[in-house]
Amino acid sequence: MVRAARPPEPSRRRARGPVRRGAEAREPAPRAELEVDVERALGAALLGLGELLHDLGTATGALGANLEYATSADPGDPEREGALADAYRAGLELQSLVAREVAALRAGSEPRASTYRVDELVGEVARARAPVRLERAATLPPCVAEGDPEHLRAVLAHLVRSAARAGAGRVRLGLEASPTELVLELADDGRALTDEERARAFEPRGAGERAGRDGLSLYLVARQLRLMGGSIEAASAGKRGVVLTLRLPGRRVARAASTATARADASARRVLLVVDDAPAMARGIARCLRRSFDVVHVAHDLASAGRLLADPACPPTHVVCDQHLGDGDELGAAAIARWRHAHPALVRAVLLTGSDTDGLHDLPGIDHVLSKPVDPALLRELLAPPGGAPRSARPPTA
Repeated sequence: MVRAARPPEPSRRRARGPVRRGAEAREPAPRAELEVDVERALGAALLGLGELLHDLGTATGALGANLEYATSADPGDPEREGALADAYRAGLELQSLVAREVAALRAGSEPRASTYRVDELVGEVARARAPVRLERAATLPPCVAEGDPEHLRAVLAHLVRSAARAGAGRVRLGLEASPTELVLELADDGRALTDEERARAFEPRGAGERAGRDGLSLYLVARQLRLMGGSIEAASAGKRGVVLTLRLPGRRVARAASTATARADASARRVLLVVDDAPAMARGIARCLRRSFDVVHVAHDLASAGRLLADPACPPTHVVCDQHLGDGDELGAAAIARWRHAHPALVRAVLLTGSDTDGLHDLPGIDHVLSKPVDPALLRELLAPPGGAPRSARPPTA
C-alpha cells in the first residue's frame, strides 16, 4: 500500500494549536493566534457551504422536475398525484437542509476554544444521517483535543460525503489515541486513487486542471487540518477504496473522566422535557420526539418545569427549552444553566429562539441552539439515542 506524502506545511509562519482562554488568561490573545483562530472558523464554514450548495442542487432539481410535471399534466393523470407528493417531500428536504446547514454554520463560524471528547464526537458522526452506511470501530479510546469540536465535525462530515461522491457505499471510522496524538481513520469502498491522484491529493488545482477523485475538497480539508495543528494522509486500499488517516494533537484520558454522553449511557431510561409557553409548539415538538424517548413531559412555564426536573422517580435526561417564556420568567438560557448545575441526571439541553443566536452557543449548559421555525428532523438527529433506535414513548404529559 503506497502512502502519499503529507501535505506541505503552510509557507507563512503562524502560531500552532488552539487559542486557550482560561480564567487565568484575561489578556487578549496575540494577533497571530487570533488570525489562525478566525481562519479555522472560516475554513469550517467554507466546507459547510460547499456541502450545502451540492445538496441544494439535488433537492431543488427534484422539486422543479416534479412541479413542472404536475403543473403540465392532465388532472386525471395517475402520475400527477405522485409528482406532487415527491415535490412536497423535496420541499421539506430543502427546508431541513437550510435549517440544518445554517445551524452548523452558525455553530462553527465564530472562533471558540474548549476541551472536547473526540471519541464522543466520532460516535455522534457515526450515528448521524449520511449518504453512505457508516460504521465505527467496536471500541473508541477515551480521548480529548483542544479547539472547537464543530471544526473537526465539519471535516469528518465533508470526508464522508466526499466518499459518497466517489461511489462509496460504506465508510468505517476508527480512532487511536496516545498521550500526545490522536489518529482518526476513514476507510471507504469507493473509487481508488490513481498514483498521480494520490501524489497530488492535497494540492490546490489551477484552472482547467484535472482535480482528482473529489475536486478541491481534499485540499481544503488538508488546509483546515493544518490550521488545527494536524495532518492528513491518503492511501489506496487495493483496487477499490481509499483510507484517509488524520493526525491531530490530543491525548488519551481515563475512562472514568466521562462527560454527558457517558452519564447518559449509565441510565437506560431517556426522559424528555419540552418547555415552551406556546402549548401548540410544545405539544408539536413532543410528538415529533416521542419515539426517541421512554417518557416525554411538557411544561409551559419554569415553575412546572422545575417540579418535573425535581421528580426523583422520573428525572428528565434531556430538555428542549424556549428562550423567551413570557413576561415574568427568566430567560431559557439562564434556566438551563441553573438546571444543569442542580440536576445531574440532565445530560443534554437544546435552546430554541426566535431571535438572534449570537452569543448563545457559548453559554454554560447549552449543547445546541436552534432558530425557529425548528426543523423536526434536525432536532431528532441532535437528540437521537445511541445507535438511533427509536423508543416507544408514552403520550406526552402536560
